[in-house]
Amino acid sequence: MARNWTKDKESIERTFGNIKSKKIPVWIISFLEGTRFTPQKLEACKKFCEEKGIKPTERVLTPRVKGFKATVSNFANSHIEYVYDFTIAYEDGPISVMQLMKMPFTGRKIHVHVKRIPIKDVPYESDEKIEKWVYDRFYEKDRLLKQFAETKSFGPIVEEPYNYEDFITEPMKRMSKL
Repeated sequence: MARNWTKDKESIERTFGNIKSKKIPVWIISFLEGTRFTPQKLEACKKFCEEKGIKPTERVLTPRVKGFKATVSNFANSHIEYVYDFTIAYEDGPISVMQLMKMPFTGRKIHVHVKRIPIKDVPYESDEKIEKWVYDRFYEKDRLLKQFAETKSFGPIVEEPYNYEDFITEPMKRMSKL
């Protein structure tokens, strides 16, 4: 990826078309912030929000929406059923890529908040609607991370009944038919 929508759009649509036509079970990971969090990048995001007239965040960067919109609009009427929204908190502060690569990875606790959203509930039809929807998710992430900083918790655990075996075996069964 070139991180340039004009250059990447055709490649993305070709790849997505292949996934859809073959109904390939897939997880697509999209980092809507586009980069690592730093105080300097947060300041740039705050300036961007001020110029755009939207509320800034304190613990996440302003999301980039175009790639996410392309992903959801391409898969909305396909075999993909859900969007998973992950919010990650590091109990002892952020972890660098180099720290993650060091083995053994001990003594650090990572907390993950996951929200499963039916893809049909994502308003991808217009740029304005999806932008508002994504920004609202990021305002929620900002709230969750503030809560985590204060309490070391995302709040009460809410478990949805889920069969882990289906999570692993169903995609494998579909892949074996390809």
